[in-house]
Amino acid sequence: NKATSFPLLAKLSYAHDYIEVARGLEGIKGIDALSINSIPWGVVYPDKKSPLVKYGGGGVSGKVAHPFTWKMVRELSKAVKKPIIGPSVWDYEDIRKIFDRGAKAVSFGSVFVRYPWRPTTFVKRWQHENPKSRAP
Repeated sequence: NKATSFPLLAKLSYAHDYIEVARGLEGIKGIDALSINSIPWGVVYPDKKSPLVKYGGGGVSGKVAHPFTWKMVRELSKAVKKPIIGPSVWDYEDIRKIFDRGAKAVSFGSVFVRYPWRPTTFVKRWQHENPKSRAP
């Protein structure tokens, strides 16, 4: 990528045909990995009005999003060659669960809001328990 020396990620949405989008991104040079966005409120809570409705409805992440985001990880890792970054790490065990679904890396998001120390603790523990692994 000529615009930056940093890795470029494409963030995919559950609300779209993410497999088709990911396949379309396969041939685009410069996109280094695929990441997953929060899940639209209406998908997770179809019968509940979003507290952020005046802003478009908002997204849901964290544990409640696991069934959706981890499904995406599994499907995407089978469908494309680009590395998939698995989201929604909330507990230490989530790291292994995400890797078992085919992710090549993990991301920490909403856990920072409630437990800002967890990501650092989890990474240090992972590095200690998995010294040959480059992830998370």
